[in-house]
Amino acid sequence: GVRAPLQTIKPTITPIIWTTIATGKMPEDHGVQSVVAKDPETGKISPLTSENIKAKPIWEILSDRGEDVTVVRWPVTWPASEVNGELVSDFAFQDSRTRRVWPESLEALVNARQVHSRLKDIQSLTGVDAETYQNLDPVWQWKLMVLLREYVLDVQFKDIAKTLFEQRQRTFSAVYFYSLDALGHNYYRFLNADTREDAPNFTDLVMNWCWLYDQFLKEILSSVEENTHVVICSDHGMELALKPQNFLIMSEDSPPRSGDEPREVDLPPAPPYSADPFAVKLQYTAPSGQHVNKPDGVFIMAGPMIEPGKRTAPLKITEIAPTLLYLLGQPVADDFADAPRLDLFKPDFRSTHPVKRIASFEGVSKELNREDSREYKQEDDLLLNRLEALGYIK
Repeated sequence: GVRAPLQTIKPTITPIIWTTIATGKMPEDHGVQSVVAKDPETGKISPLTSENIKAKPIWEILSDRGEDVTVVRWPVTWPASEVNGELVSDFAFQDSRTRRVWPESLEALVNARQVHSRLKDIQSLTGVDAETYQNLDPVWQWKLMVLLREYVLDVQFKDIAKTLFEQRQRTFSAVYFYSLDALGHNYYRFLNADTREDAPNFTDLVMNWCWLYDQFLKEILSSVEENTHVVICSDHGMELALKPQNFLIMSEDSPPRSGDEPREVDLPPAPPYSADPFAVKLQYTAPSGQHVNKPDGVFIMAGPMIEPGKRTAPLKITEIAPTLLYLLGQPVADDFADAPRLDLFKPDFRSTHPVKRIASFEGVSKELNREDSREYKQEDDLLLNRLEALGYIK
């Protein structure tokens, strides 16, 4: 297929960028401009929900036009919208929430895929056994616990996606993984040969995680038809945190302050090797990698209509949605931020498939379901703790 650097935007924040990829619109148009939601009256922060999105993502566009979709764990998808197919929200494993999946019958599948891994279960990936763990500095113990939590979620959602993809081939299917980002924040320095000797060497851990993602990809590709077009992309790249950065994104009018001095951290004792990563309060540790200077992400696309073996000019994240709609024979909206990238496709496909246009896919604005936005304090605290551990909020 084709590959290209993927040009991202600032701030390089997961919910902002993945919503931009899904909608083809910039943050000021799709409405997600922060890492959290903030109540303007009380100042209270909470995780973002799908009600914060003002524009239609590609799976809703396709559903409206009679195409079927399967979407697993895309950021900012709870409460799950009613799509023509299946949607497993990013909060699917918080079983106290309503509308964590669509249709509701998927709850049984989600519940059956819940796993309870400990560090011993990923010892082959990390190279850390119980004795080694005991001798690590608490900083590295806490970093392992952060990675373990993200690993568990990745495996659970991967198994759900594979099951759904095997059951039925949809017009559009998507699954999202997060642990590689947590790996970059905590272990990026080990990609450099000059790693200081005052830390354990986790170079193998980094490479093993790349292998793990290859295994995820292998399983996903084994569950779809051979002629399926496949896109792999990230929302940003990673860079060495030469001077640890502290990101604070508390509201839409408070952009990330990339020049903050690293804060002093008094770490509590780390959990035992056998701890449940979801039963502990994760701790912030100075980052190893960052993405405040919007390093390029990765874009790969392969399939019958794609130019084989081609390296092309950098792609913009706002070009992904219109490009996919073009491939699927759908019109491209005039209110998208960009046009489709036709140079990714074979000449004969381009010549027989002119770009179709539509003014907009937006219709009546979304009705907010306040019942589903009621307070979930314990669940929200768990999600906010993840952002604290990675340095996005404090």
